[in-house]
Amino acid sequence: MPTDFAPASHPDTLGPYRIQETIREGGAASVYRATDPASGRDVAIKLFAPELVGNAVAVARFEREVGTAISLRHPNVLAVVGSGREGDRLYVVTELFAGQSLERSLVGRRLTPAQAVEVAKQICRGLTYTHSRGVVHGHLSPRHILVSPDFGQVKLADFGLSEVEALAAFDGTLQTGAFNLQSFHYLAPEQSTGRGHGTSAPPTPKVDLYATGVMLQELLTGKPAGPKVALPSHVDPQVPPIADVIVLRCMSRDPAARFASAAELLAQLEQLEEALRVRLRSHLRGLSQRFRGRTLVLSGVGLLIVLAAIAALIFRH
Repeated sequence: MPTDFAPASHPDTLGPYRIQETIREGGAASVYRATDPASGRDVAIKLFAPELVGNAVAVARFEREVGTAISLRHPNVLAVVGSGREGDRLYVVTELFAGQSLERSLVGRRLTPAQAVEVAKQICRGLTYTHSRGVVHGHLSPRHILVSPDFGQVKLADFGLSEVEALAAFDGTLQTGAFNLQSFHYLAPEQSTGRGHGTSAPPTPKVDLYATGVMLQELLTGKPAGPKVALPSHVDPQVPPIADVIVLRCMSRDPAARFASAAELLAQLEQLEEALRVRLRSHLRGLSQRFRGRTLVLSGVGLLIVLAAIAALIFRH
């Protein structure tokens, strides 16, 4: 779970877990670092607001989503290891990840194109696995992507639980369409159909591909998600045009026009990665040739200077 900031106060225990510190506090849920006495390992615990227990829809959703999440085991998916209830509050226990949300990691920082593609590739690997098991995130955004400090490791988090958190925050008035303004631009157009009236269809894998495209565009351009799409190659000449094609296809308003699967998107990202390598090799080759040309010129000038010095010595005698 993300380590965004760490206030000092926290409960001493939650169930059998000993709380060590606060990782993040919020209105709908707080996250703590804790120790599991059974294994001695540190874990992260997300403790939901008391309002959740009073909401039968939210509690049922919580139990269903936790049951599903516990079955997911993949290097690019944050492992859920348990859940419980403390008084009038429910909590979920996950592995402790040494990193923070992608949203926080991007504050004041711009990734290189290679780093951006690597993050997107790992997101796709996680989605390929979860989609193969019939699990769709449905609310994917930088808030639900965890990254290591060097961006070398990426994990998808909060499968189903982001909507539970929203149910707790909004007293259940938003059902399958629960969302917040920060993540609005990552929602596929079809997710807005019937929102707030309980008529939204269950999300399909295509909504996760849409969100991945929005994040890829943000990672490659350094511009936050918004109503206007900034094409990566127009913002950064280092980025090949294939990136524009990938982003636009992911973000198509028509789900059928998007990639067929996360695996297909991953294959395209690998082609983009190779195109970046080709551009880098070409650039380095050009630099090398210019360097060699300058070296030859300098060598010729040096030879003339030596010959002139010898000539001066000869003619002086």
